[in-house]
Amino acid sequence: MSFDENLINFNIYRAHKREKFLSDLEEKRESLKRGELEKELKAMMMRLDDPTIFSTELVVNYLSALRDVSDYDSMVQLCEKLLALPSQKHIMETTEIIYLYAFALNRRKKAGDKEKVLHVVEQALKVKKNVVPDMVCLCGRIYKEMYVESNLKDKNSLQKAIHWYRKGYEVEPNEYAAINLATLLVVDGFEITTNQELKNLVLRLSHIIGKKGDIYHVKDYWSVATYFESSVLGKYYQEAYFAAEAMLMLNPPTWCLLSTIGNIRLISKYRDKKPKTPLERMFVFWMDFFIEATKKKAEVANNIRFPIVILEDTHVLIPSYVVFHLGDYEKTMQITNTCLEGMRKKCKNQHDFVYKARHIYAIGLCKKDERQVVLYVKHGFRIFIYFPSDACKRRFYELLKILVKNPKVMGDMDDYMDSPLTKQEFEYELDPEGNRILLGKGTFGSVYVARDVDAKVKVAVKEIKEEKINDVEKFHEEVSLHSELRHRNIVQYIGSISQDGYVKIFMENVPGGSLTSLLKTKLKNLIKTPVTMAYYTQQMFEGVNYLHGQKIIHRDIKGENVLINTYNGCVKISDFGMSTRLENLSQYTKSFRGTMVYMAPEVIERGHQGYGAPADVWSLGCTVMEMATGKPPFLELGSPQAAVFKVGLYKDHPPIPDEMPNIIKKFVMRCFEPDPEKRKTCAQLLNDPFVELALKYLDVKPISVDFKTPYNNTTTDKIPESLDSFGDVIPIIELSEHKFPSCSTPGSSASTISPEFDIPNTIDIPSTKSVLEIKNGSEENEKPYLLSKESQNRITLERVINEEETKMSSLWRENFKNLFKSETFLKTKHFVKLVAAMKSYIATDDGNIIKNTIKELKEEVSDEPSAVNQLSSAVNVFQDTVKSILKTRGFKPHWISSLDDVAKTAVVAVLQVLTPEMCLKKCHKVGDELKIWRAILQHRKFSVNEKFQQTE
Repeated sequence: MSFDENLINFNIYRAHKREKFLSDLEEKRESLKRGELEKELKAMMMRLDDPTIFSTELVVNYLSALRDVSDYDSMVQLCEKLLALPSQKHIMETTEIIYLYAFALNRRKKAGDKEKVLHVVEQALKVKKNVVPDMVCLCGRIYKEMYVESNLKDKNSLQKAIHWYRKGYEVEPNEYAAINLATLLVVDGFEITTNQELKNLVLRLSHIIGKKGDIYHVKDYWSVATYFESSVLGKYYQEAYFAAEAMLMLNPPTWCLLSTIGNIRLISKYRDKKPKTPLERMFVFWMDFFIEATKKKAEVANNIRFPIVILEDTHVLIPSYVVFHLGDYEKTMQITNTCLEGMRKKCKNQHDFVYKARHIYAIGLCKKDERQVVLYVKHGFRIFIYFPSDACKRRFYELLKILVKNPKVMGDMDDYMDSPLTKQEFEYELDPEGNRILLGKGTFGSVYVARDVDAKVKVAVKEIKEEKINDVEKFHEEVSLHSELRHRNIVQYIGSISQDGYVKIFMENVPGGSLTSLLKTKLKNLIKTPVTMAYYTQQMFEGVNYLHGQKIIHRDIKGENVLINTYNGCVKISDFGMSTRLENLSQYTKSFRGTMVYMAPEVIERGHQGYGAPADVWSLGCTVMEMATGKPPFLELGSPQAAVFKVGLYKDHPPIPDEMPNIIKKFVMRCFEPDPEKRKTCAQLLNDPFVELALKYLDVKPISVDFKTPYNNTTTDKIPESLDSFGDVIPIIELSEHKFPSCSTPGSSASTISPEFDIPNTIDIPSTKSVLEIKNGSEENEKPYLLSKESQNRITLERVINEEETKMSSLWRENFKNLFKSETFLKTKHFVKLVAAMKSYIATDDGNIIKNTIKELKEEVSDEPSAVNQLSSAVNVFQDTVKSILKTRGFKPHWISSLDDVAKTAVVAVLQVLTPEMCLKKCHKVGDELKIWRAILQHRKFSVNEKFQQTE
């Protein structure tokens, strides 16, 4: 083997180790609790002894994980190890890593750390690229802490902190800099009513956070915490109460709470000490709760009183206190509700409850949330309790054991947490030849029909080899957790066991089949029965919306995982929650999780790091298109790899048939929003006019179709004779033509590929590091094209225009002259200028070049409307000119399409200057419109301050 081959193999091995480390790290961050994660991260540190696997991405992710568990010492050690390695020093020059290093030094608080962190930050800020809000604000935080540590006497540190936070806000107006600057201005003696800067900051905060929607739906802790702090600053305690509830449900790390509580304490020192109103007293409760949450185990070891939050069956949160009276003659536990309406003398409910040992029947410890317990008390009541922290919960458990002294009631916490799984008694259904009846084969395993011996009903059994599962024990625990989920539109999990080297998962048997199989064999397509599509679509989105509400991402939505009960038309989502524990299967299927053609752009671009609820919505949109056409998405491309290329690079969606009704087109386009942050959620899409309007016209008409082997119903052994004689009944919902909106809007053309062509479920996907080649005239002149780099399009087109500049000017003028019979204002020299401007804009994305060129042309030609119209007409034929040049140079059609998109952005830039209203006429698709508006905003380059002032 040659040296080059050995080097390539070594690089592949090193890249594999790096990717495996990142994959393991993400899996542990998602699945482990804080204490377990901290142990695993220490173990993973040993794998970093090999310096060749280091990369910026790996170090950033590992440092972020250490930060989440507050292991600041390990963060500092890793960074200093990198600084000591000459070959890895360049990694420590990355802004994000410098910030994390300084952050850890500041939090570790060992001798000399304060001086060191100031030196690190000050040196970093001398480099322009490091002048980012996080870094600048960290400097402000250091001086703020110095001010606090001086018992609020070091006014010089206070002024420096204000200076740095103000500078961070000037670099980029953001909520973190704004809230800290506002807090310190209050500390410095300013009031909102008299200080204009403070008033603007509070208004700005309200504006930023208000755009994020309902506070209960915001998942970013810092946004919620900022809303909490700004509400306290403005003395809006009702809003602070809502924000506190949202903070509770987010369960943030301790270091996050410490930062928030520190600011609130600073504010409180300059406010009235005694709460006067009920809302102020409620604010005091939440401060008690969050302060307890920041305490370590040793600090709560002697507590007998805790702030708690009770979750009622109506999902209302009740702030309360629990106290143990263990010194009384008869030991008791007392729970007192802090009721807002009770403080206002408007509530007559009981708020004080005393429990003796005989009143407590059992306790359950929640596995989902380490802070939660379920207490079973007299009269069969259940009390769901949130404690500030796991340490407080364990202290409560110790006190409860003293109170009850009954092992049957208390059991053992560790035994409860590690309780064995229930065994499932079953037997397989056999065909006449004695073979097990196979329902189907999926991405993760085979599914067979079986019979539950106890319940006497048919069940489905999925079998997966144990060797393909990362952690069998945790997999069983996950199935047990999912078996608690109940919804009519998800397949019910029953349990799981390990047997004969297989993990066997028991689940509800759905009589009928998958959407894909029904489309192939019976339904063909549903485009002519749009309300049937709405009926099935609504149920799919209901099921996935329920899963998202339970913090479960499906990751593998496709027609094969959508099951339809052919007796009642009920749709059920299957195979949810499996892929997290089945990552090793990628070694066997040789693919990403999920069928390729259903994948969202962010999943193709970022791999497993791209998964989230928005990715499921994209996959649901692809499944709706499968329903409409009766074919898998992108079948017309001929290969799944082409679909991956098209979606990953261009963010393209499956083609939409012309005959599809407008209302459905709009619905699927909302599913296919390229930006996952802007993509609608399942809950939002359930309110779409397609679902709401179409269901108004439901007219269910059972249509009989004959299945060769009908399945049995899940709740009975026998099929009614009336149904058996007709075969399976699939509800087809028809709609009167005059009731449904017009289908006249043009869309993408439907597939022309033969329906017999079938896309395989699993294929090899090229690595994102692989290259594709652009042919440019000759084989010798081929250049690599990075799949994930859109900028390469610009570079390529700019190079082509540069080489063909004279020819392009001439050809462009000829194309333009063909539009007009009379003499035109524009001459050859004007086209030379236009080509130069287009080339510069494509290379730099600088709108000023276009503005200046158009201004010159208007001065040279004429500012009359006819001249402007001719100029607009000339710009509109630019793309045709570019295509002609590219064809003569031998570019393939898909590359011409790619480069044409770049040319379109230049055309839009010119039209935006000439006639802004014509800009949007160039948009035939929602996706194009979004790209164009982004292009417009880019070369307008409004600052955030200017936008905010305009809004005000």
